[in-house]
Amino acid sequence: MLKEIYIPDLLRLEHHRLEVEFCEFLPDLETLVPVQGSASIYHGGSFLEVVIKAKTIVTLTCDRTLVQFNHRLVVESRDIVPLAYPTPLPRELELTVDELTESYPPDGFFPLPVWIYEQLCLAIPFPAIAPDAPPWQNNLLEERVDHRWDALRNLRLSE
Repeated sequence: MLKEIYIPDLLRLEHHRLEVEFCEFLPDLETLVPVQGSASIYHGGSFLEVVIKAKTIVTLTCDRTLVQFNHRLVVESRDIVPLAYPTPLPRELELTVDELTESYPPDGFFPLPVWIYEQLCLAIPFPAIAPDAPPWQNNLLEERVDHRWDALRNLRLSE
């Protein structure tokens, strides 16, 4: 069963690396089959390297036809997550985009099930288009034009 990982325990492992194989349903993700894959978490002193390979099948609703279809989700991600020491931040703080990173305390827990869930959610296609959906037609916009305005379009002002 997937569970949170106590970060200091990684330092006690050989090569500071934990390898996890999993095949289970995630509570917040509706899938047809269990999420299957592997995760590798490496403690690099001031960071965690998280490598995840996972696959499952979800049922999506086509945004074009509103028909449900099955979609295979496959995730292969590698992330570096900094370990941040807690420092009090001012209530109002201006941050740049580069400063917006996720971090965990070095004496805390790494939420592996949540991390896998988030990676799978990010892999869900948007928009969800069924493989057998008809191609998008640009002439749909033209059908909505009120043709009573054609007389004004044809009118030309003389200079």
